[in-house]
Amino acid sequence: MAGEDSTLLRGRYRLGEPLARDEGTGEYWSAFDTFLERGVTIKRLPKGVTERLLRRYEREARILGALEHAALPRVFDADLTEDAPFLVMEALHAKPMTVALDAAMSPASALVLVEELGDALELAHARGFLHRRVSPEHVLLTAEGTPKLIGFGRASLGGSRSTTTSDIQSSPSAYLSPELFSADGRDVRTDVYGLGTVLLYALTLRPPVDLPSGGFAFAMRALMSAPRLRLSQLGSADDALDRALASALALDPARRPPTVRGWLRELQQLAPLEDDASLLGAELAGRYRIERRLGRGAHGAVFLAHDGDLQRDVAIKFVRDEAKALLDEARAMAQVTHGNVVQVFDVGRHQNRPYLVMENVPGETVEERIERGPLPLEEAVSIVAQLALGSDAIHRAGLVHGDIKPSNALVGPSYRVCLTDFGLVRTAQSWATSDVGGTPAYFAPERAARRVRPGLAPRIDVYSLAIMAFELLTGRLPFEGTNPIDVIREHASAPIPRPSRDNEALEPFDDVVRQGLAKDPEQRTASARAFRVQLLEAHASLGKRLRAAPRFLIVDPSAAAERIGGLLRSRFSGASVDLARSAREAVARLKYQSYSALLFDLDLPDENGLEFAASLRADVEGAPPLIAVTGAGTAADWQVLAALGVQAFLFKPVDEEQLAATLLRVLD
Repeated sequence: MAGEDSTLLRGRYRLGEPLARDEGTGEYWSAFDTFLERGVTIKRLPKGVTERLLRRYEREARILGALEHAALPRVFDADLTEDAPFLVMEALHAKPMTVALDAAMSPASALVLVEELGDALELAHARGFLHRRVSPEHVLLTAEGTPKLIGFGRASLGGSRSTTTSDIQSSPSAYLSPELFSADGRDVRTDVYGLGTVLLYALTLRPPVDLPSGGFAFAMRALMSAPRLRLSQLGSADDALDRALASALALDPARRPPTVRGWLRELQQLAPLEDDASLLGAELAGRYRIERRLGRGAHGAVFLAHDGDLQRDVAIKFVRDEAKALLDEARAMAQVTHGNVVQVFDVGRHQNRPYLVMENVPGETVEERIERGPLPLEEAVSIVAQLALGSDAIHRAGLVHGDIKPSNALVGPSYRVCLTDFGLVRTAQSWATSDVGGTPAYFAPERAARRVRPGLAPRIDVYSLAIMAFELLTGRLPFEGTNPIDVIREHASAPIPRPSRDNEALEPFDDVVRQGLAKDPEQRTASARAFRVQLLEAHASLGKRLRAAPRFLIVDPSAAAERIGGLLRSRFSGASVDLARSAREAVARLKYQSYSALLFDLDLPDENGLEFAASLRADVEGAPPLIAVTGAGTAADWQVLAALGVQAFLFKPVDEEQLAATLLRVLD
């Protein structure tokens, strides 16, 4: 650096005040980039570093450079050649939790903090990295309370056994997990423990164990075997929260939750967001009155609200600060209008918090449906086929959902299935440059490898659809590692299993699902629509037929009735089809003829379709299964139809394969 201003690093970065210290791997300083005239953060090593420490430093730079998340600092520059190497990161304006907090956080605020950090860790795990030193000492808090996870200098690939007691400082931290002192391998449960220490500190300002004096050996013994602090020891505490925290801090890793996401899901059920109470009854934009909370996830909380202008119920999702950038994608999603996609109606801000206004679809998630027991074949096929249609609509808008999984699929009234949760929606182009989280069990291999090509980005959704098809058909996931890192590796290299491995009756689905799971996106099914067609064709090839030739009644005044009738005759051997042009004519036919199923349009010339369905249930003894067909239904229609016993809802123009799958499900 001869000849340069000695007060500047590399003649460019002026150091300010120290922010934090990462024991053994450097110090964090506020700084100013005189070239770009902006604030930055510098992580600096002392002069004369060892080769081992320099390798750690380089690894940290590469890890942070490979991850992009609001709870992780962005790396702008690195200089590993100087006598005192340094990293240049975004300006953090933050302090360690152990310094920033002068009072314990409320449970609601602490849970939000942990969810944000956990989401970042899930991303790191999906990339194959373990932090191994998650603790309050490695969590910086900005003035606004936003967390930043630092301390990746000792991060490793999952399952690494490189850490030994020689890698622990002579003054060990009270937040270290017990297994770091043993020869056992570490996995993501080490980071679950670390996240538990963060939650405990946020709630109590206490470490999980008080280290005794007497030197390293006594401290190590306490970290390996001393009981961890319980909330119940400090007075009144929520029993469920106490148990959840104790499970994360279990001395034996095998007794901890196996994944960060699983533990977060458990925590999300424990307490409402801090400002739930203030939101209840609030009126947004002069029209949306919030009634109650429906749920919460990694990106925010969802409430049921009533739209006073249009007199309808809606779902409102408040998005946390780190997800504000996703509002642009939400605006794009508002342009997607399809029956198998939850409609986005509006975006706005309330008390400076961004929110989305979405269609309210009462019902249950596919995940909840799976938990109630195995799905019949027709039901499994129908769910995936409908989700594929919704995916295709999103893709035609130039977007990619990026997080298709059972918990993001709703089964609404009249068995309408639709995609929801657009927290990861991006344009196809963005997927080639963005690095966002997700659920490893449904991850396409190219996502983990960061090799998504814009032209093939929609195929990451095809892969997720194929995972769901396998899961719903067989009752298990195709790749089931013991932790997220193993699952990601299986996606990348494990042989693709056959759905028929344990059930020969599923053999027609083997090629369809396996092509959808092709590891090379070039070889994968070309589109969600193509995957749907192949899935339904495989289902039709089973040759399943009704025991007796069915007879159908179609109540529809439009020309579509003839087409639907033709489809029914072609798909069901010996089927008879009667046509009625009005509700009155249909009721007359039902007096002397029984039918296997009745398909009716909601727009009838003499009676509203909803009224028609209600009158059939009230006045016609032994009415057949009802299937509504329409070109324009509403959420209110679906809710009422389900209450009236309508078993399915089809959109015009009716798709032949979807019609066949629906009728097989209804008539089986």
